[in-house]
Amino acid sequence: MQNKRSVCENCKRPTKVCYCPGLPKEKLSLKADLVIFQDPREDKQAFNSVRLLERSIENVTIFKGRVFFEQQFNNPVLLYPSKNASNTLPEHVGTIILIDATWKFAKNLYNKNPWLKNLPTVVLQPVHEPIYAALRKPPKEGLISTAEALILILEFIGDLDNSNSLRSALKYAVDAEPWQKEVYEKSNNDS
Repeated sequence: MQNKRSVCENCKRPTKVCYCPGLPKEKLSLKADLVIFQDPREDKQAFNSVRLLERSIENVTIFKGRVFFEQQFNNPVLLYPSKNASNTLPEHVGTIILIDATWKFAKNLYNKNPWLKNLPTVVLQPVHEPIYAALRKPPKEGLISTAEALILILEFIGDLDNSNSLRSALKYAVDAEPWQKEVYEKSNNDS
């Protein structure tokens, strides 16, 4: 007889590491639309920050795949570290666009969808220590999780209440994963 571990119906995490108590009491309404292009491999990750965003924010649009038809958005801004990215946001942001994939596959997804390169693109420097790095070590400094990218852009457009709520939810979720922190600390000490 196989012993199945209990899983939370809402966050799909094992109940021992359920992050639902850390989510906002009511879903957040952002000042801009949120669109996420997600690599299908990312959706299969045990801990996926987009799942946390889906459970925290109203009206998140997620496109899953590797190649997407060109879309039209209201005053879009793509947060991505391309060589042509600006370090300042346009005056009005109507749609925040994020790419959700492992760092390696985010670049693939960006390159397979050349129309993304026509969007206004920004790269913003994190102002806080990365939270998610305790779970997945970025390949280079300055790379952050999808949830942290959203938090960062919300701070820059002045949506501080929502950015603080999401930061708290992400920190709660990461803190619920103590075994992964031990693995991360060991990998940093070995290098």
